[in-house]
Amino acid sequence: MLRMAWSTFLDRWPVFIGAIITVAVGVALVQASLLTLISAVSSTIPPGLSEIEETAIRDGLTNAAGLLGMVVGISVLVAFFIVGSTFSFTVAQRARDFALLRLVGASPRQVGRLLLGEALLLGSLGTILGVLLGIPVIRFEVWMLTRMEFLPAGFSPDWHLWILAVSAGTGTVVAVIASLGASHRASRVRPLEALRDAGGADKAMSLSRWVIGLIALAGAGVLLVVTPTRVGDPLEVVIPGLIVLIIALSALTPLVVPLIGGLIGLVLGPLLRQSPIYELAHANLRDGVRRSASTAAPIVILVGLVVGFSGVVNVVNAGIQEETIRILDGDLIVTATKPVGEHLAALDGVRTVSEEVPLRVWIESADTEGDTVNGIAINPIAYLQTHRLSGIIGDLTGLQGETVALDQFFASGLHVQVGGMVDVRLDGATRDMQVIATFPHTLSRPKVLLPIALAPAGDHQRRYIIQTDETETAASVAEQITNTIPGRSAGSGPSNVSVSALDDWVLREIDIQGEVNLKITIAVLGLVTVYIVIAMINAVVISAAPRRADFAIARLTGLSRWQVVWMAFWESLTVVTIGVIVGALAAGGAIAGVTAAVSEIVGTRVMATPWALFGAVTVVAVVVVGLTSVLTTLAATRQPAVEVSGARE
Repeated sequence: MLRMAWSTFLDRWPVFIGAIITVAVGVALVQASLLTLISAVSSTIPPGLSEIEETAIRDGLTNAAGLLGMVVGISVLVAFFIVGSTFSFTVAQRARDFALLRLVGASPRQVGRLLLGEALLLGSLGTILGVLLGIPVIRFEVWMLTRMEFLPAGFSPDWHLWILAVSAGTGTVVAVIASLGASHRASRVRPLEALRDAGGADKAMSLSRWVIGLIALAGAGVLLVVTPTRVGDPLEVVIPGLIVLIIALSALTPLVVPLIGGLIGLVLGPLLRQSPIYELAHANLRDGVRRSASTAAPIVILVGLVVGFSGVVNVVNAGIQEETIRILDGDLIVTATKPVGEHLAALDGVRTVSEEVPLRVWIESADTEGDTVNGIAINPIAYLQTHRLSGIIGDLTGLQGETVALDQFFASGLHVQVGGMVDVRLDGATRDMQVIATFPHTLSRPKVLLPIALAPAGDHQRRYIIQTDETETAASVAEQITNTIPGRSAGSGPSNVSVSALDDWVLREIDIQGEVNLKITIAVLGLVTVYIVIAMINAVVISAAPRRADFAIARLTGLSRWQVVWMAFWESLTVVTIGVIVGALAAGGAIAGVTAAVSEIVGTRVMATPWALFGAVTVVAVVVVGLTSVLTTLAATRQPAVEVSGARE
């Protein structure tokens, strides 16, 4: 059967070429991302750097590892979709061929093995190309992440021979597993199908689609509706929930193709009722539900991932902005790299100065393993005066000595309550500390509060929240700070002091976070978007491959070549509309889920929908699919209609 698979593979290579490219790009992305991820996780911080520089490099490497992990998962997902769609097309096109094999004595198992052999060949070729393509891809990834400051300058990933085994496994396993459903359908073709037109016998919604779609839909409901309000970071479950929802809706797309196609017909029917081209395109859409659903699948992924991911991040960012404004109670924000609290407190018009020193803290309890989280060292009295906090359990004013206060979600995860004990490692020393209080979970605040006495004395980023009294305006106090502490604190080196009004500081921080979010979106979806666009082109090309005879018959009945092209173009626009609508449903579900979770945490309704990005993605889908459809149909109608109409597909 492997020899026959090779023969059929060579005979139908134009159908498989897009899937081979898809597997190759997927293998390249997985290979490059895994190597960079492993190198980022195992990187050591160069000696001789300041604490601020060390923190920046460490945070960048952590973010890079998380981003690359998402790239790996999304790349494998897209490869599954495209390879699965390709083999679904081949089964639909070759039903009569499989029936003839059964008629001459081939067993169902042998027919299934034929498809699996073709998948193995496809995966092997894709793997070989992907390993070679992975070399320039890893260079581009490192360059991009370095430019975005996720990776330090001079970062160079290490090559590991085991990555070849991973690449081979990715290419062949993805191809074989993605073809299992098609292989099963091919094995169920009956011998008598050879005596009649079997092309339309395949059901649009197979049992595997129902099972995958419904299970994934239930999982997405749990991740997007039930779970987000029960975890500390909604992004931890909403992003996986978005991917699961995309899988669900893509599997169930054949159900909505007739529905959305019918609605489009109702809306545009009165305008185009006299157009036979439109009527024929609409009939083709109704007749080719599986073909339309498979072509729409990459569009669903594109819209769902890009719009959904960006929208989810924007909602969280908007929630942080709203939460920061609601929590902070001050007039000025001062940032510095050295202690300047005493200088600020001595200025005229200053009523309260609350110092916050961010720290990375390793913490564990007797019942849980340790974890490194964000914390801040504070003076509890000043902190309570400059922050609007409610729902505190315990006495936060007692935060001194060997005590700690924890975020309530985090404390629940550690299985500790007020009065319990935790191990805290800070600056290499481990302390046994008592939980003096817990505070409500927020999006922007740290998980751990420590006494200000534990703050490092050297160069370290610090923030001071200042409340002014009635004797001076906030502007005059800011002027004093600028004049009396112009970047230096007495008897020490530069402190890089900056002062801002509270509202201005919040807006600037949100702009900075917005830039970071944009970098994250580009890093995660940049190469993946190109990958999905390739998949979209592949889907259009293989869907047009078996229609040369249909196009020829249409031309023999009186349509011109350009009318056939326009018919295919109109059909492709309808498919784009279906894909955009279904993708928007996936993105909207994720955005709604994170909106509910963020609004509950913040205490007020938060909304942020990326309409501009949605419009841009829609235009990209229309241009890519429309142009590919025109070029493919022109190629399919190049021969005279009489020569093609009776030819074997």
